[in-house]
Amino acid sequence: MRRRSFFSSLSSRSGLYARRHLGRVRSLRQRFSRPAFTRRAASMRAALSAARAHPFPRLLAGDWLTLLASLLLVVLLFQALWQSQGASKLRIRQGDTVYATLSLDQKRTLHLHGPQGETEIVIDHGRVRFLRAPCNSQYCVHQGWLTRAGQVAICLPNQISLELLGKRKSYDSLNY
Repeated sequence: MRRRSFFSSLSSRSGLYARRHLGRVRSLRQRFSRPAFTRRAASMRAALSAARAHPFPRLLAGDWLTLLASLLLVVLLFQALWQSQGASKLRIRQGDTVYATLSLDQKRTLHLHGPQGETEIVIDHGRVRFLRAPCNSQYCVHQGWLTRAGQVAICLPNQISLELLGKRKSYDSLNY
């Protein structure tokens, strides 16, 4: 008995369906054949290398204008908000009371007595600092010279604080 082909054994209707299906299979084979896949892979590699060579698109005139305007805005906001003025007065607190409010236009040394002992404060023509404190940590002494309005130095064990005052309060993160 002679062997029949697959398509000849089917009826005409089913043969039409089989031919369409075979056409689809052939187009898929052509699409994913080795040479076609190699061509596609090569084109993708070329596109990837071109993207690596130029990771960002070229900037246009509007892009440069936007960058320039935003840079200018940052500079103006920095000058308006973050630059603080020089201080003109010093407020000294001892405990929860104001000990004195003094002008910074002098050269003077103050000796204050607190719960721990004597603290020495130096005022020197527009700047102030803790010179000596009886506490162990010496954070207040290491704070250094205070010169701008809004700066504060505190000696917690001795309950003494220094605050510089100006014409207006300076910007800080607590103003929000």
